[in-house]
Amino acid sequence: MTKITRDYFQTLNRPQTEYLTFEYATFEADVWEAIRGNPLVLSVGFHRCKGLRDADLAFLASLSNLRQFYVCDSKLNGSFLQYLNASSTTYLSANYSLFPKENFRYLRDFGALEHLSLKKSGLDETIFSEIAANKRLRTLDLSYNAFNAGNPALQELTALVNFDLIGCRGTASVIPYLSTLPALTSLNLSASDVQDKDFESLNSSCLETLTLALNKAITDKALKSIRNLPKLDGLCLDGTSVSSEGLRILADGPAAVSLQSLDLREVQGFYPDVEFLFKNFPQLSALNLSYSKDLEAELLNKGYKPDDSGDPVVWLSPKSKDKPTFWLHKPKLERDFYRAYPKTAPKEAEYDWDWGLKASIARQPASENRNSPGITNS
Repeated sequence: MTKITRDYFQTLNRPQTEYLTFEYATFEADVWEAIRGNPLVLSVGFHRCKGLRDADLAFLASLSNLRQFYVCDSKLNGSFLQYLNASSTTYLSANYSLFPKENFRYLRDFGALEHLSLKKSGLDETIFSEIAANKRLRTLDLSYNAFNAGNPALQELTALVNFDLIGCRGTASVIPYLSTLPALTSLNLSASDVQDKDFESLNSSCLETLTLALNKAITDKALKSIRNLPKLDGLCLDGTSVSSEGLRILADGPAAVSLQSLDLREVQGFYPDVEFLFKNFPQLSALNLSYSKDLEAELLNKGYKPDDSGDPVVWLSPKSKDKPTFWLHKPKLERDFYRAYPKTAPKEAEYDWDWGLKASIARQPASENRNSPGITNS
């Protein structure tokens, strides 16, 4: 843990001032006076910082060009949202931060918001009423929360393209409203409590990617609904309870024509009919499966190139471009999955911001500047 003082800001170059990121830090009481009103600041982030209070962030209101704000596991209560410029903030991420429900009301006026992430923030279905006015919202991540009922306000998010509900409870109450979202192309319901019957109401004409990993209750019956998604090009069924027969169900619908990627890792007893795949899924270009010595041998006999990468994932590529590539995974699915979608706050800040924060100079945490003025160990 490092302590940030006012002198710290005198050491920063322009990119570092534009993209301020603090990890595992504490702050002197008057530290923010050093950047109050600074027109260079475009983005501010706090990752697992201690002693930070919402009232300390009042300086955010003075940053006229602030566009992005990130906070993760820093014990804030959400009242800081009132200090952000609702007419210009485009990216807001407040993950692993348990906010009282009343503080989500500050989100109502964020008319420029394009990305909102509130993973594990203690919210429920009322959040959709609070963000319904955000007509530019394109990416929404509400993973690891719980919903008790549906809320038709969700249908107001007409610009929504990507929606993540990983590890949520009560997801079934949300699904009926998704088909009315005209721009929704990607939906991730991994490790949630969805069942086969929940997909009977999912008749989206624009959904392209559907991820259902680690949902053991999903069987071949769900595929009778999923096969009717006309633009589906990516389907992840890792760790579900579908069977080899499920591919025949999936083939009997418009999704078979558009499907390009199919994931079926750790599906018990699953072994693909390779010739059936070639014949019935004409656009299929990639399959992710658990490693099988028999399948590897079969593909090699069909002319696939042997894998010489030495990686724990065996990559078998076809000699002909009209055949799909097979990725045969040896590592455990849940280990890989929860590395990508952690249940708890990650050790390092998630640098997935949609613009900027690309150069390493803008991502330099306080811990890498221990000898700089304004940085002390605590």
